Amino acid sequence: MGMILRYLDKDTLERRRVVLACKFWEKALDVEGTAVMVKEVLADWGIEVTQIDMECTDNASVMISCIDNHFKGWKRLACNPHTQQLSVNDVLVGSYTKECVPVESGAQTESFKRQVWAGKGPEEVALLFRRVRY
Repeated sequence: MGMILRYLDKDTLERRRVVLACKFWEKALDVEGTAVMVKEVLADWGIEVTQIDMECTDNASVMISCIDNHFKGWKRLACNPHTQQLSVNDVLVGSYTKECVPVESGAQTESFKRQVWAGKGPEEVALLFRRVRY
């Protein structure tokens, strides 16, 4: 999981960003486990939970519940690129099929599956990207 802190510098009013963590969490990534990880990362940096006003997360139910249940003073924002990706995925679902392809490997013939485009035409995908803008 990655955590980035974004803030305004109080003296210059410039936007700043600091990567707080990008790590593999070996414990359960359920609501409670995620809350423990967030609190540990903040503690590593000496940041109090009460110093944070807003959190931007993906749309995973675990993240939504984590913020709602463990960080009640925080306002949660949905991450715009993650939200847009959901729209794109809905259009492209089923766009690839897998077909078996024989491949000779020495004296043996093996087969593997490769992905083949079988979805909507490029004009439909282009229309989606015109509708979904940053």
